[in-house]
Amino acid sequence: MNKINKYIIPASIILAFIVYPIIVYPDDQSHKDGILKFILRILGDLSILVLISLLVNVLLSFILKKNITYLNRFKSILPSTTLIILITTSLILLLNETIKFDEIDVPESLSCVSIKQGEFICQNLEITRSENIQIETDTKTNLIKEYQIKWNTDCEYELIGINSNTQNFKVKIIEVNQESHKAYVSKLNSNSAQLIEMKNK
Repeated sequence: MNKINKYIIPASIILAFIVYPIIVYPDDQSHKDGILKFILRILGDLSILVLISLLVNVLLSFILKKNITYLNRFKSILPSTTLIILITTSLILLLNETIKFDEIDVPESLSCVSIKQGEFICQNLEITRSENIQIETDTKTNLIKEYQIKWNTDCEYELIGINSNTQNFKVKIIEVNQESHKAYVSKLNSNSAQLIEMKNK
């Protein structure tokens, strides 16, 4: 292993486990699923990138540096290939246009009265909503989070965490039907929105 690879490998690890998750999941809702699931999700995505890196490396090793053995070619370019793919993927995700919360329009004819109270399911969360309080229970971890609901309009509200470790969110409901309702969710201090669906329980 040459001196360059000694620097490239630590750089790849830093990018993979610090920079990459920050870029890929800046407004991720996985805190609701627990930190373990969030880490597993990141590791799953990174595993796919590593497999892609290995495949590219296998192909490149066939055509580069014919004067050394295949195994040595493979080892010599693997760190560089992995780092390049991680950087390229991160840049693509970073430059990819995200949905901006402020630019989301709620249909003027939409009525949200029917879902201001009730019980809903969103992924592995069971949600109980009253006029001013929302309680979310994680069915996998049994973690309970409570929010105070501040309605800004008929279909737009803020979730203010009552628990000390709970983040604050803003929500715009864009669709309501008999089985579920859809909404864009964003952290209170962010403008990047994520579309979610809450099914009637």
